[in-house]
Amino acid sequence: MRSYRLTALCLCTVIGAGFATGKELMSYFAVYGRMGFIGVFIACVLFTLIMQRALLLPCHSLEELLSQYGCGRALLAVTRLFLIVIYSAMLSAAGEAISSVFGTNAFLGSVLTALLAGVIACGGYDAVASAGSFLFAPMLAVIFIISISSAGMTAFPCADSLTAGSLLSPLVYVSYNMLTFIPLIMSIPDRHMYRSCARDTGIALFMAMSMLLMPLYANFSLLRDEPMPIMALTSALSPVIGYMYRLLLGAAVFTTAVSALYSLNNTKTRLPQPVKIVGINMAALALSLIGFERIVERVYFAFGVAGIVLVGIVLAGTRE
Repeated sequence: MRSYRLTALCLCTVIGAGFATGKELMSYFAVYGRMGFIGVFIACVLFTLIMQRALLLPCHSLEELLSQYGCGRALLAVTRLFLIVIYSAMLSAAGEAISSVFGTNAFLGSVLTALLAGVIACGGYDAVASAGSFLFAPMLAVIFIISISSAGMTAFPCADSLTAGSLLSPLVYVSYNMLTFIPLIMSIPDRHMYRSCARDTGIALFMAMSMLLMPLYANFSLLRDEPMPIMALTSALSPVIGYMYRLLLGAAVFTTAVSALYSLNNTKTRLPQPVKIVGINMAALALSLIGFERIVERVYFAFGVAGIVLVGIVLAGTRE
């Protein structure tokens, strides 16, 4: 059961707003045709290898791991900054999702998400993992329904393209996700006992990415320029599927937000946990006013280099 909870938590951390909207899959994979599908496979293999190495590192925290390197302090600061940025992006996306379903003020939805995420993060790893394991199966079911519901739609094939971009996209996609993923892994108690979870996470991630990638391929020319391709697709399918998609987006956003807040709250300071969470939430809510799309477009790619360095440190680290 604990192995399943860890696998579900890791998947929920990766399946955030960028993934659930289809924007990441379109930008990093679908635009390259069949090479994009190969890129998905490469990305999932990289996730598996990196997670397996991180689970076996003898360090008990990200701070301990990075303290061995000259660039450690700078990289730790960049990682914490990215966690705040991605947390604020998830709060912004959550507010928009809640507003689209209930017609409420978007910022109010962000505040409610921050409050609930703070309560769960204060509960420690068990509470965070329980939230992930509870939401993962429904999220995967909705992804499956979206995939099969669009299978009969008219196909608009895109040209296959073997370019430098198609080869680098899996690495870029994995690198900035690692700035959220690795701090989470490093904070898991007795993580070395769950090495098989890396394989399970890689397989489940490949399934989820493939299921969402296929409708993007089938409707490529219609969805290419959409800011939220899957939302545009589900809106054309049926109101019921569109509503289910909004629930998926809300769950995906929330689980990533909880993981980011939990990792931030685990940083070593003299402040009590509730005080840290209040401070983080205030900063993230202020940043969330920029808007989800602007945060993703202007900030995510810039952190990719730091993610590559962090991945290199994990892969080069000594295993237990």
